[in-house]
Amino acid sequence: MKKRLFSAGFCFFLIVGFSLQVSAFSELDLEKAKEGCIHTKGSGCKLSGTDLTNAILIKANLEHTDLTDADLSGADLSGANMGAANIINANLSNANLSGVNLTDGILSKSNLSKVNLTKAKMKWANLTGVNLTRANLTGINATEIYLKKANLTGANLTDANLRVSTFTNANLTNANLTGANLRMANLTGANLTGANLTGTIFCKTTMPDGTKNDSGC
Repeated sequence: MKKRLFSAGFCFFLIVGFSLQVSAFSELDLEKAKEGCIHTKGSGCKLSGTDLTNAILIKANLEHTDLTDADLSGADLSGANMGAANIINANLSNANLSGVNLTDGILSKSNLSKVNLTKAKMKWANLTGVNLTRANLTGINATEIYLKKANLTGANLTDANLRVSTFTNANLTNANLTGANLRMANLTGANLTGANLTGTIFCKTTMPDGTKNDSGC
């Protein structure tokens, strides 16, 4: 499928006449974006339910954008600003989110399987119940991220900063946590079967059985 081309001024161009290549949109999605993508102070675009499959949104400004139920599978969002965005129940499978800013983002119940999130900024993000199967989260900065009941089977979390993060009842089967920082993280009820914990930093960390691990303090 031919990729859809957007620039960093995505929402701006939507307002001033769609001067970008948007022919791959359905007419319904085009009108929805046109009506909802109005930038005012403190709010962003309303693109809930929009089909952005394989879209190119490199370094796009999508701060505060509502992408609930949107399809972003295969999209290139590398370097995009998605701070405080609502991305609930969205499909981002196989998307490229390397270097993206997801600070304060809400991604609960979304599909992020096989997504590339290397070096993403994800502080305070809410990923409750998210599917991160085989996702690449190498080097993410995710202090106080919320991953309750998330599926991280086979995910790569090498050198991830996960201080004070919540993994309550998360599935980390066969996950790679080499060098990950889990200081003060809560892993209560998490499944670590087959996980690679080489060099993982534990300090005041609550382990799956409720005990404290201070081995890295």
